[in-house]
Amino acid sequence: MAPTVGWRIIDAYAKNDGVLIYGMGSGKESKYINQIFKSGCVATTSNDAADQAQANTSSGGAFGGFAKLGGSLSGKDEVGVTQEKVDEGLDLLTYNSFVFCLLKDGKTGSKITEIEEINDKAACPPDMKKPLKFDGKLFTISNVDFLSDKTIVLSIQDFKKSKSDYRPYIYKGMYLMHFTPKGELIKNYTVAIDQKGKKGFFNHSPLTSDMIPTTSAVYESADKTKLNWILHIVKAIEKESSSDWNYFGGTTTVTTTYSPLYSIEYGNIDVKTQKASDFKTLGEDENRKYYLYPSNYTLSTKDYLYFFSETTKGDKLLISRLSTE
Repeated sequence: MAPTVGWRIIDAYAKNDGVLIYGMGSGKESKYINQIFKSGCVATTSNDAADQAQANTSSGGAFGGFAKLGGSLSGKDEVGVTQEKVDEGLDLLTYNSFVFCLLKDGKTGSKITEIEEINDKAACPPDMKKPLKFDGKLFTISNVDFLSDKTIVLSIQDFKKSKSDYRPYIYKGMYLMHFTPKGELIKNYTVAIDQKGKKGFFNHSPLTSDMIPTTSAVYESADKTKLNWILHIVKAIEKESSSDWNYFGGTTTVTTTYSPLYSIEYGNIDVKTQKASDFKTLGEDENRKYYLYPSNYTLSTKDYLYFFSETTKGDKLLISRLSTE
């Protein structure tokens, strides 16, 4: 029997000779599942978003429906709702609890943490007036980490609907929720992500830094007393334009693209005192001229984290070292 009606299972992990399943609760006991999830909850195609878009494009025309069906039967193109689309719809629902379920030795145990408890156990860095309040609406899972003591840290980010037609959402605050191995909440650490001042080189860019979600990673100190919380954020938007001359039409086509440039915000959490430090932005001393490599930008060793950045021209390299103690 499910621990709650409307349980959205996000992921499952084989840990400590058992299986941990975690997700969100979105309904009251008096409701039925079809009253909570109004749309389909299961993907009807194995395509990802890009493959499905190609399938829809290639199967257009007056007989598009028959073409898609034929492709589906032959194994070429598939028709239906992708998992990404299902997840988008589920992200927009309102949830009232976090739900963990542990399957071990033929037994099942579950723990439900209500949103009220999440906010009661919230903490924030000293430079914030008060912790962010989590309402269970419009958020996305960023990452989950399992620590050496078998506890779990779950990172999520709030978002709201954007007024821009370029991207649908504006991403906001981060929450790092620390749970016991059985899913009991220890503490909820909150950090405000203010990217209004990091929109890019050009104010008229339709893409702004806060339209792209932040990703999160946690590194334990060697003595296991601190958690180094690293946030991978968009720091600026680069605008690039290219021209293509059409000799036959005598016209020039200008194509403009906008690319996100990333950096790191970092802070730490004292596990014993359950307090978070202030967060700093990598490269502030360099007047924000350096941006992380697109890939392979982090190297983790026993005592340090190394970050690799460069200028937009690629003529200068910045290597930053962060102690994990």
